[in-house]
Amino acid sequence: MIKFQIDLKFVKIEGEKSPSQALQKALSKLGNTIIGIDEVQNIITPWFIRVLSVAYNTTDIRFVFTGSMIGMSKIITGEGIGEKFSYQFKGRPIIEIEIKPFTFEEIVNFLKYWKDTCNINMSEEEIIDASNTYRGIIGWLTYYGNLRSLGYTHRRAQDEVTKIVRTIILSEFSSLSEIQQVIIKALSIMKQARWRDLKKVSEGFLRRDIKDWTFNHALK
Repeated sequence: MIKFQIDLKFVKIEGEKSPSQALQKALSKLGNTIIGIDEVQNIITPWFIRVLSVAYNTTDIRFVFTGSMIGMSKIITGEGIGEKFSYQFKGRPIIEIEIKPFTFEEIVNFLKYWKDTCNINMSEEEIIDASNTYRGIIGWLTYYGNLRSLGYTHRRAQDEVTKIVRTIILSEFSSLSEIQQVIIKALSIMKQARWRDLKKVSEGFLRRDIKDWTFNHALK
């Protein structure tokens, strides 16, 4: 019998067989099933991706991955730094849906709905301030709303979100390729990012030329 132990950041499997074999066997018995995995960037490891990809390519299982990591789809599909994984999701097509940031009106309505649903003591001024601060980024708004629902004050919740977001950004930035990192650095100092100018500034950071194909691939 296979025992699954799950927390927010990883899936741990205990049993007599190896974790990958145990999970593959369990997945093979599910049949026509949809499995949703939220914040998939927290469990991306070579063996786990290998197991899921085998199930995806050889069974009727379909996966719904959600997450916020920069370049997440490239990792899962074996592009970029994901090339270190020996098996990828190549047996069937992958549909990618990118959720755009909320508009200001959507942010306000989102926070008001959260306030009413969770019975949070949140003033109109705090809702407007949070709306301006998080610029429609759903993950940041969710962190803020969760902290407010736990009883955090507006300022304390904002301070905690800042710490969380800083850690996430640094982690995701370090996972990017060298060229992707310099492109982000170049974008941070440019008011208008035309392709030619962006490439020139990026090459200045690297102190070497970048092939057009390599640069275009890093932009995706």
